[in-house]
This record gives sequence, structure tokens and C-alpha cells, in this order.
Amino acid sequence: MDAGVVIRGPYPFFRGTSAIEIQHPQFIGRYCEIAPVAEVKVGHCVAEGQVIAYVGNQPGDDMLHLEFFTGKLNGGLSYSPGTHPPYDRRDDVFNGVEYLDKTVQTVSHWPGDHKYRYFTDSEGRKFVERMDLRDI
Repeated sequence: MDAGVVIRGPYPFFRGTSAIEIQHPQFIGRYCEIAPVAEVKVGHCVAEGQVIAYVGNQPGDDMLHLEFFTGKLNGGLSYSPGTHPPYDRRDDVFNGVEYLDKTVQTVSHWPGDHKYRYFTDSEGRKFVERMDLRDI
């Protein structure tokens, strides 16, 4: 979603999936329900649009689960189930849709003749790019 530094993870999260926490300039993003093996580790700097991990495999439908925290509080982002209603999350959790709406370099699925490929930049970071098959 934005540049940042990996501050935790990947670590076990839910039903065999993992999570990664990234300190972005305006918030902490927790990327949840990812595969246990990720492209980044603690201390890595990430760029907007960079592939950091892949959706994890779990019973039922797979999905990416995002959480946003202001970073104004300290400590773990989650509480034991049932101990801190309604979501058992730290009190600085917030709805981060405004940040999702501003992302510009992420891959979306457009109608038409397109395919996607990974490419690696000069620093070894992986990104996804859309290719127009009419230009090949």
C-alpha cells in the first residue's frame, strides 16, 4: 500500500496462515492470512506496490485480511479471543479504507486482453505488472 519497514513477521496468525506487520509513514498495517513463507522479513524496507507475501491456504475460501493501527499505542496488536470486544484488537485499530483508495501501483484485474507477470527490480524486490497482449 505504501513504503515502509517490516516490524514483525511473518508469524502464525489463523488456521495455518501467517501475518506480517509493516510500519508505514501514517499507520501500521497488518497483512493477515498470508502464506507462512513471505517475500520479506523483519527489517526489510518495502516499496509501494511491492509483493510482500501471498494469500495463505486455509479451509474454505482463501482471502487477504488487512488491519490498520494508528501506532499511538504500544504492545501486541491482538488480545486473547473474547477478552477485548468487539474484535479483540488494540484500541488504536481503525478503518483504513482511505489508504486503500489511494493506492496507485497495485495490480487490479481489468477487462480485456491482459496478463500479469512478476518482475524484479535492481534491489531484488518483486513486483507485479500488467501486460497488454496486443503490444506483444
